[in-house]
Amino acid sequence: MKEGRPAEEGPRAADEQRTVKVSKYLSKHLRHSPHRIGLTLDANGWVEIDALLAAAAAHRFPFTRAELDHVVTVNDKQRFAIEGDRSARARATPSRSTSTCPRPPRPRTSTTAPSPPTWPRSAPKACAP
Repeated sequence: MKEGRPAEEGPRAADEQRTVKVSKYLSKHLRHSPHRIGLTLDANGWVEIDALLAAAAAHRFPFTRAELDHVVTVNDKQRFAIEGDRSARARATPSRSTSTCPRPPRPRTSTTAPSPPTWPRSAPKACAP
């Protein structure tokens, strides 16, 4: 037996590992790159659950609706949301640590006299909280 981490035991550890894998997969494909598995999110980031499950299965990462529900329920940071029953939708919830609003360009620095800033001082109205 290797020293360091104790051996994980039984089906519970396997279930937790599976939950983490599904959660990471959802984060990657709902938040960062839905196009990689052929998903198109609406303007608010929602996708039909049936389309999500089918796309994941087609790209060799099948998971069930029950696994999706479990990941949404047990995630302590509430990274995902589900809406509706029959034509249910899922999305990654907006992160509190990152902004989807573009940052204004940084001003050029000069070794000579400073010039007044030319970038916007506040976020655009659509991005303001």
